[in-house]
Amino acid sequence: MAEQLREVLNTRVLIERAKDMLSAQHGMAISDAFTVMRGHARRSDRTLTQVAANIIEGATDFLHPTAKADQHAGHDTDGPG
Repeated sequence: MAEQLREVLNTRVLIERAKDMLSAQHGMAISDAFTVMRGHARRSDRTLTQVAANIIEGATDFLHPTAKADQHAGHDTDGPG
């Protein structure tokens, strides 16, 4: 029981941290950041925890889907050309 509670709390902290990061990076309200995260989780058939972890790792940019697609295709979107 204590382990389950610890896992729930860790998950909650992860999601809150990701919402804060998304909010700060894109100048949006915390509630809007959660809505964006939840929508992405649903569209990508992933859990909210997985999406939050990707945000914290810097692996997901919801507001720039072209950049994300280019990264997955092996293109460098940060440099010239």
